[in-house]
Amino acid sequence: MCTHVFESKYDSDASLAPQSEAYAKFIKQHVSTDKVLSAMARYQKLMGFETIDQKGQSLDLVKVRFAKLTQPQKEEMMALVKEVYGDVKLLKYSKDGPVKFFKRHLDMMVSEYLNVRSWFNYMIVKRQAPIDKTMDLYFKRIQELTNAPIALEGSDVLYTALRLQDKFLQQQKLPGPIVMYGSFVNGKAYEKTSDLDYGVTDARTEMAIRETDTMKMLEEFSFSDAQAHLIQPKQIQSLGYMNPVVVIVKEKVIEVRVYGSGPEKSHLSGKIPFDAYYL
Repeated sequence: MCTHVFESKYDSDASLAPQSEAYAKFIKQHVSTDKVLSAMARYQKLMGFETIDQKGQSLDLVKVRFAKLTQPQKEEMMALVKEVYGDVKLLKYSKDGPVKFFKRHLDMMVSEYLNVRSWFNYMIVKRQAPIDKTMDLYFKRIQELTNAPIALEGSDVLYTALRLQDKFLQQQKLPGPIVMYGSFVNGKAYEKTSDLDYGVTDARTEMAIRETDTMKMLEEFSFSDAQAHLIQPKQIQSLGYMNPVVVIVKEKVIEVRVYGSGPEKSHLSGKIPFDAYYL
């Protein structure tokens, strides 16, 4: 279990409610908005974006345009990510749309740069690395690229999955699956300011989770929130669009899916291939 100690910039003050005045004051004191705006301008110039938004069409263009960059240009973009990712993540609750949406563009570039599906295949199939070690190394690679104070290890994702599986699917015999996705399972969650993104496909399971003190059950991970939400089964296939690792918790098995890259419409229609690894 990771016991990373945060720099003062990301210490316990960061646990303030994201929409509160106190959080806004914290951001003003610790985050350089000018640096972020400068980075956005450089990004827009190299990638050819007049504006930054989070529409699927724009994010699809991130994938297409990043693929067309020369290797030195890709390295330049990764240096930009490393320079401002932490500040951009803390600004994701900003009322300024372009700043808020910039994080999604950075996340998309990181996923494209790492070629996550191929890397997992190399580690697990060719090198025969266990899934927990592979997850730890994946998180380490994300941390190296983002220079972010992430307090979790990849194996913590699997510990969380096992705990949810035991509590709700095995002990209480509730219908699964429980689907974990987003920042937490892709090495981008910050202690205290990030929630646990996970959904369930059955209302009974959602209600049981809401009636459980999941923050206490997962207290060593220090989430800002750990409540599930209801999703449709067909939505699962689209959850790997930006963050390619999706963990599907079933009663008797935990499936780690790693999706390939493709346009949003292909993800929504289930046409994007994925590799599955089991625990």
